[in-house]
Amino acid sequence: MKKVWISLFVVSIIIAGCSKDVVQQEEEPVIEDIEQVEKEEEQKEEIEEQVEEETSDVSQSKTDLNTKDEQKEQDKTAEQEKDVDKSNTELTEEDAIRLVKIELGVEHDDFIHVVVDHEKDGMYVVQVYEVVDNGVGHTATLGWYTVDKKSGEIKSMI
Repeated sequence: MKKVWISLFVVSIIIAGCSKDVVQQEEEPVIEDIEQVEKEEEQKEEIEEQVEEETSDVSQSKTDLNTKDEQKEQDKTAEQEKDVDKSNTELTEEDAIRLVKIELGVEHDDFIHVVVDHEKDGMYVVQVYEVVDNGVGHTATLGWYTVDKKSGEIKSMI
């Protein structure tokens, strides 16, 4: 019986010794894995910062371009309005048409027609329409406006 106990004791020591080696071998890779994960996280953060900076730069560039485009459009509209003679003389029909087109933002739209229909009480009555071709062909009025001959003030009649 004594031999059995001694054998069991020796086997348990051998097993205990082996298991310590296994645990120690596993701990080192875990530390290395943690260090690797930390390095990867740092790299990821650096990349995210770079992407954020680049995105910010692109957004700022787009904003700058949009601002420049808006300024060009405002300058162009201001020039067109200056072309209209607003002195003591009355506006011409062409002036009234140009003002309405600018007001509606259709100065370059070939499908929208703007015409002076008639004059009444110092005002031009202007019709804005488009031609609808559904086999019959007719016009669809988009709006009626008055343009004061003296001031160039535009008012919707609808």
